[in-house]
Amino acid sequence: MDKLDKVGWDAVANELVEKGFSSQQCNSIKSMVLFIGTNSEKIDFLSGYFVNSGIGQQGLQEIKTILNLSTTNGFDNTNLIFETTLARGLSYYTGLIFEGKAKDVSFGSIVGGGRYDDLTSSFGLPNMSGVGISFGIERILDVMESLGLFPILSASASQILFTYFSEEGQKQASVYSNVLRKEGIRAEIYPDITKIKKSFEFADKKEIPFVAVLGEDELINNQIALKDMKNGDQKLISISTLITLLKP
Repeated sequence: MDKLDKVGWDAVANELVEKGFSSQQCNSIKSMVLFIGTNSEKIDFLSGYFVNSGIGQQGLQEIKTILNLSTTNGFDNTNLIFETTLARGLSYYTGLIFEGKAKDVSFGSIVGGGRYDDLTSSFGLPNMSGVGISFGIERILDVMESLGLFPILSASASQILFTYFSEEGQKQASVYSNVLRKEGIRAEIYPDITKIKKSFEFADKKEIPFVAVLGEDELINNQIALKDMKNGDQKLISISTLITLLKP
């Protein structure tokens, strides 16, 4: 959450007045929410602010415990910020609340949660405290996209596409593809007997790196006309040579 500024506070103050808060009460709250400082400075300031409030002192002690534990456990807590203006819209929280933001990205919070006592009583399990957190998957995806964190994936998982000109070629493509699959090579077969150009366009669109063409001559000689879709090179090879070429 971004720090509440003067303009933001004026809007909050107006709403508080409408809710029945006095000017003195608003000024008292203002000194707290507009205070700027380190985590330790905020705790020191609020220790005086809540000097006569048992609940306030208890809350500060919980904050100090969390900050101390984060240091004791050896975590880098430089981005762990005690924010006095943070609030969450769900009423079942009874202790600390927290939100997480992506570092150096201008998005809102991507995770949020807090401590709750006896929430489970609503589901038939009383006297069970806990801490919960939820992740905003859509915001996380937005952050990943803005930072370029998505890997570049091929449109296809196949390593080779078999294409043919006849039913005999289709049958042989099925035989060859099964041989390759048993060797751990990902192969697929073009679904129709069609012009060779369409199968090449299909492979190119799906980013399949090799196309195996089974024409009449290839079937007679037990060979495969292999085309490298990246550089356009073509050559006649055997199924055993193809396995050696493609096997991971």
